[in-house]
Amino acid sequence: MPVYPNFANISKTNPVFETIAHALQSNEIQGFLIGGFVRDLLLNRPCKDIDISVLGDGIKAAEITARALGIPNQVNVFETFGTATIK
Repeated sequence: MPVYPNFANISKTNPVFETIAHALQSNEIQGFLIGGFVRDLLLNRPCKDIDISVLGDGIKAAEITARALGIPNQVNVFETFGTATIK
């Protein structure tokens, strides 16, 4: 049976996860790691980006997260889809 990584310990491997989790939790936003990041983690591949889905306002969540990361001007908003990216 394959051994999968302990997702609960992700923040220990890269402090950016702890910052993101704290920013979202402090604003009562639930966030979930999704997409290629999770696939790459399971396949033990290097991860190039992080995809997060949130319950609620994705744009607000991106703005809050970018501020917490110290890069508030790095949010690209896609109003039509209610999404945003942080560069």
